[in-house]
Amino acid sequence: MAKPPLPPRERLIETATRLFAAEGFHAVGVARLVREAGVSRDAMYRHFRSKEELVLSVLRRRDEVSRALIAREIDRRAPDPRGKLLALFDFLEVWFRQKDFTGCIFVNAAAEFHDADDPIHRQAAEHKRLMLAHLRTLCTAAGARDPRALAEQVYMMFDGAVVQAHMQGPSAARIEAARAAVALLIDSATAETGPDLRAAAG
Repeated sequence: MAKPPLPPRERLIETATRLFAAEGFHAVGVARLVREAGVSRDAMYRHFRSKEELVLSVLRRRDEVSRALIAREIDRRAPDPRGKLLALFDFLEVWFRQKDFTGCIFVNAAAEFHDADDPIHRQAAEHKRLMLAHLRTLCTAAGARDPRALAEQVYMMFDGAVVQAHMQGPSAARIEAARAAVALLIDSATAETGPDLRAAAG
């Protein structure tokens, strides 16, 4: 039995997500969006006051979906915080093999809307902030002395792997190198530092 068609608002978000990810935000105009979504221009403007509002809705939806997917996948792959941090790179291996992989839509959005005060730039940055918050929680649970610093380092490796895959094509060797580097970072951040000599002298 065929699925019922999505409501117009959902069709617009789904179509816009696909087109923006593949071709960019500025390159895709409203005429094409409504044509491929199968809705009228009037219908679009009943749901979104502007193309900017549609872009923001796309980014909010992609943020919710992608963070939930990443959390679910790393939880499935590893029972402990250290393993979950390393499982981020298992997730990348799967993502990079998908035929519709076009890099990170949030990085692309921030690049196209480069003014830090632009609402679209801010929405893209919000995804990064929320991802870092999740990583800090994992780094704390893993026993990092400075969870904020370790989370930043892990996320830099994660984002760097995504950018490299987008620009140069996916490479299992590069993902493995990133995973190995993160393992070293985690081990260094959680290593025992020895007894507190100041306390012993006190």
